[in-house]
Amino acid sequence: NASALNSVVKDFLIEMAKSINISVCTARSYQQIREIFFGIPLGGYSVFMNGAMIMCHASEKIIDEHFLHFEELLKIKKISRRFNKQFYVIKDGILREYFNEEKSSHTAIILNLSSYEWDNIKSDIENKLPNLSLKKGISLNGSGYDVIITHQSASKENAIKKIANLHKTTTQSFVGVGDGYTDINFLSLCGLTFAMSNGVKEVKSI
Repeated sequence: NASALNSVVKDFLIEMAKSINISVCTARSYQQIREIFFGIPLGGYSVFMNGAMIMCHASEKIIDEHFLHFEELLKIKKISRRFNKQFYVIKDGILREYFNEEKSSHTAIILNLSSYEWDNIKSDIENKLPNLSLKKGISLNGSGYDVIITHQSASKENAIKKIANLHKTTTQSFVGVGDGYTDINFLSLCGLTFAMSNGVKEVKSI
């Protein structure tokens, strides 16, 4: 939530932004990040929904996006019904519940699952929808996992490679900070990395 950044952290980021680009590489939507980082001068390009969307902060324009198709949403909805799960979708950077009211493309689907549900749904979706990518992250509501489903071509590591090309540099010039499972691959590309104190052990071992 918006209180996640206290005044000390905010002041530090504002000062750092005077000399470097501060960007976000996250599993969250643009809508959620905009609320958390309100007042922080983010620069360059940021990555949302595990690489499904890249946005330029200067223009607030989406420069890259990987879509899920309507037929894929319907198949996932059918699978999730076994566990009576409502799923959420991301469109244009906005998170909302999906009610099957429109036949359009979205960038990501989010399901909150227990460990048991993850084990069962993961294999089912991977078998029936091999073009999709499933990654589990730390739940925003504190229980189970938030499972982010995107197109297979969407990933944080692919996104930061694209951003490095836009800046005419390499990912070795990036400083990466992470805490969750979806951060592991992109952190391995950064020249300098830090793990949050509450991060999973796999991130701390990088």
